[in-house]
Amino acid sequence: MKTSPENYENNSLNAVEWYLKLANQGHVVAQYNLGVCYQNGIGKEKNFTKAFFWFLKAAHQGYAQAQYNVALYYENGVGVEKEKAEALDWYAKAAAQGHLQAQYSLALANQKCEYPRNEVNEEIDTLKAGMIELLSHEMN
Repeated sequence: MKTSPENYENNSLNAVEWYLKLANQGHVVAQYNLGVCYQNGIGKEKNFTKAFFWFLKAAHQGYAQAQYNVALYYENGVGVEKEKAEALDWYAKAAAQGHLQAQYSLALANQKCEYPRNEVNEEIDTLKAGMIELLSHEMN
């Protein structure tokens, strides 16, 4: 059975309706997926402010990919005021859960010295030390 553009749109609208119901009940994956829908204009008109809202809800529940997206939004001022320090905090939260892109973003920010030295930078140092130790064990 072929999928027509009309079927795709109907399925997208149905999915968004379900995501919205579940997201309002606190379902973290639905909150994240709703953010993706608003970010990409799937079943809803593109709206970065609403995307940020839903990513932030999921991020507060500890969803690493949402934490990373919140960091990106803060770093680039998408859907929210640009705030480098907030971006770093959210990158650190996602990185602490093993999110590789967040770890890379933290390392890059640390290398560029874009952020003031604080407890988050100490977390970066701890992550670096852990990664070095892990690599040294794998090589032996």
